[in-house]
Amino acid sequence: MEEQEEKIVVPIALHWNSIEPGLSLIAQLSNELLAEREKCLQLSKELESEKLKYHQLESCLSSISQEGTAKMPRTESWNSIASTTADFEDEKPLVGIYPPHIREQKILRYKMKLQRYRQKVKISRSFQGRSETARHKLRVKGKFVKSFDNNLIDL
Repeated sequence: MEEQEEKIVVPIALHWNSIEPGLSLIAQLSNELLAEREKCLQLSKELESEKLKYHQLESCLSSISQEGTAKMPRTESWNSIASTTADFEDEKPLVGIYPPHIREQKILRYKMKLQRYRQKVKISRSFQGRSETARHKLRVKGKFVKSFDNNLIDL
């Protein structure tokens, strides 16, 4: 009536030729597992695209055999690309990428932000035109002059 312990032995694939000295066995196996998962994901994506191509080709061939003329199958992407001019006549042209109501909200938000900024900024001196010294200096064509020529002076 002795109970024997059963030990489960799992074989581990070791690649003795590709052992990197800096990594542990677990790190190497995890890297290998990640690489295999990535390959599997890539293959599944390729398989899905091939299935889609196959179904499109099959529907095109079935339409040829039924009607006798080649008629391309209409898919969602082709429906969005192919549109008539009647679709565009009713719509107003958009300015930018946002619809008009969102654009209006964004403009109002910008104006409010600008008002808050203007309230914070104080101008330190009042600009009332030229200063007293600048008013009394001699000018020629709007520029200050040092010498006094009667025929060239602007007052």
